[in-house]
Amino acid sequence: MKSKRRLVIISVPFYRIAKVSLSNLVLGKLREKNDVVIVAPFAEEAGFQHNFGGTNTSFLGWKVGPLSGYQEMLYSISETMRMNGFWRRYKKYYISNQYTRFGVDGRDNRLGWLQCFGYWVLSVVGWWPRAWKFVDHLIGTGWCRFPRLIEISRQYDHVTLIQSANWGQQDRALATLSLLHGWRKVMLPYTTDQLDVNGFLINKFDVVCVQGDYELKRAREYHALSESRICRLGSAWFQHLEVIRATIENRPATRQVTREFILYAGVSSLYFRRASEFEAVDAIVSLVSRLKKKYNVIYRPEELDNARRDAIRKRYEGSDVVELQWPSVAASGLAQFSEVSQESALEQTANDLWGCSVVVMSTTTSLALDAAFLSGSGIVANMVDSTGVLRKRKQDLLAHDWFPGLRIADSMTQLLEHVECLLNSPEIAKQEAAQLLTLWDYRDVSFQATLHRAVHGGARQPNHVNEPGAPGRLRLSYATSPLVPEGKSTDWVAVDEKTDFIHQFAIKGLPPGDYTIEAWHEKFPAQTLKVTVGPKETKTADFSFKG
Repeated sequence: MKSKRRLVIISVPFYRIAKVSLSNLVLGKLREKNDVVIVAPFAEEAGFQHNFGGTNTSFLGWKVGPLSGYQEMLYSISETMRMNGFWRRYKKYYISNQYTRFGVDGRDNRLGWLQCFGYWVLSVVGWWPRAWKFVDHLIGTGWCRFPRLIEISRQYDHVTLIQSANWGQQDRALATLSLLHGWRKVMLPYTTDQLDVNGFLINKFDVVCVQGDYELKRAREYHALSESRICRLGSAWFQHLEVIRATIENRPATRQVTREFILYAGVSSLYFRRASEFEAVDAIVSLVSRLKKKYNVIYRPEELDNARRDAIRKRYEGSDVVELQWPSVAASGLAQFSEVSQESALEQTANDLWGCSVVVMSTTTSLALDAAFLSGSGIVANMVDSTGVLRKRKQDLLAHDWFPGLRIADSMTQLLEHVECLLNSPEIAKQEAAQLLTLWDYRDVSFQATLHRAVHGGARQPNHVNEPGAPGRLRLSYATSPLVPEGKSTDWVAVDEKTDFIHQFAIKGLPPGDYTIEAWHEKFPAQTLKVTVGPKETKTADFSFKG
């Protein structure tokens, strides 16, 4: 007999994803009414299970299935077509570098002519979005076997697979299984790259959750997704960060600290020369020494190698201005798993960004958005490279594409001018930060309610538990007194099968107070709820009309 509960499978191919798909806002909500199976290479690690275990939650370890030499070759061809064909179609920066293997500190290597020709052919053929799937059919499905997961899934009438990465063998295999067994498929991207850079979608997703308008545009233009398959969810990571921020703000020690600093956010030396980062950090230190107001400079190199870390420590060990920070596995780890509590590690990362006035980053990094979210930091992209490596790689295409309206410095003079301007005009810094963040998040969405609908809503599966609402026109009326008809009303909005019979009304700019909200449906009696809204508070009122 099959279970009346639903099963949700969460794919976590590397640890960095956990901060999004395994946050309490996501995992906690899902296991309220579902059984959850977490699939990960490190799922059997005791520390991982201690971090994320709980009611209705189980773990399955993932191991790469056996691939013959012939299958490995076809898989490589398929993945190259999926990625490089996408780049040829949409991403000038990446396709211009497809014949180059980036080396540490700019020591790049160009592929041989035969490899270049092969990549050119595969990218041209792969320009057609379905070409890579043809090669997948030749590989077959034998390598995707996961008998224990299939055995568990057959105990449920309703199964949903949540994937956060649009690449990698684990997610390619799970995508194949979801299609074979008719599971509902949901994309919850852990970074914008999943829709912007990482190729054509690996699965035929029923729903793709977008964080903000930037991803919405990519979902429509790059992946041709219809509105019924797009869910405006908002940023799961920013929702998580909001909880962490509240924790930090409520500490008495935090309220007493008023430090202000400039953060230099480094990236891997594969993408930006470490010596160029040193030059920028030193120039910022020199600028700070001339300012009346004193700022510390925090340098955060993206470096996990212990020997290279020691060299960086030695360079700055005598400085009374420069402080070093190191990225945590929870924030940036891929294959690694950290025994440290995820919440503790992420809270430390957020605390490290607290009070940041300006972020200077090597090319681009999402850490700058985290600082903008937490502290309203101004952002400057450092493109200063005297060796010409960045120019040769056409790096400017990437920065302009990913951060519209971003301050970009092409010379050291320009870099310092940007930093000084943002330090002297914090209101401009906060305004620019807020503008950037609007592209990456929907702040007015009821996150958990929307997530629930993304995971379950609109599925046409047997014995569907939640029947859809009734079609027709809806509107809301609201007032500060029980006499709602004398208050204000939204416009009428039509709902039908194309919208999953759902519509979200966002009422913005309300002052704190007690409100009466009345929902109107043209075919049913009105429904009323009372809501109290506090300062800077977002509240949700849910109404349901069913025939």
